[in-house]
Amino acid sequence: MNFASTLTFSDIITQNRLLESVVERMDFPKSSWKRPIAEVCQKTVYSEDFALAVLKAFDENQQFPTDLLLQFPLRAILNYLKATHRYYLERKLPEIEQTFFNLIADYNVTHPDLVRISSLFIDYKKELTAHIVEEETTLFPYIEHLMFYAENSNEDKAMYIEVANYSLKQFEESHEDVEKSLSNIRELIYHYAPQDSMVMPFRVFLLQMDFFEKDLNCHGMMEDFVLMPLAIQLEQKIKL
Repeated sequence: MNFASTLTFSDIITQNRLLESVVERMDFPKSSWKRPIAEVCQKTVYSEDFALAVLKAFDENQQFPTDLLLQFPLRAILNYLKATHRYYLERKLPEIEQTFFNLIADYNVTHPDLVRISSLFIDYKKELTAHIVEEETTLFPYIEHLMFYAENSNEDKAMYIEVANYSLKQFEESHEDVEKSLSNIRELIYHYAPQDSMVMPFRVFLLQMDFFEKDLNCHGMMEDFVLMPLAIQLEQKIKL
């Protein structure tokens, strides 16, 4: 896909519906989606280059643009990831949950495995929510402290003490375990899916899960290959 600033968000979404959620989480008003992206971005916190790079990152037909994204400021990456967390917790997970509980209400008698899958989905939501909350309360504030200290090192010695008592390596060691756990729960959900008598609402639920997993994988790559290297570079600079 050609990601040019002369295109509109509507043009891009027409070619790949999965990218609609990426545009939504960046809070570009739907009324602006038919205007050139370069024009729309002039009135937001996202530059057109950054918006296009993020869209490219979530396009499964293209290689993840690590080198391109590493050129942007750490603040831009962090703000985008925060917006994604809000979108997951306030929009996508509730949508998937509503689809599933409507399914249970209508088909739990004829498809008893739905009760077991319900428990798995609740575990999935709890694991992911806890992971997001940990990042929002520990990792992201720490990175913000790094950025603040880098800009105000002569003004806040207490901030340096807080920075010195934590390291990004501590977060990295627990990050992979959470991703593996989420993947295992998702595989169990698919394992218990009633393949022979799958009703349409269940197919919709699995499709939502599939789309969400792809999105979540790209989100994880943004954290692992872009946010963390930029933050580690800043951390090392401060702690020298």
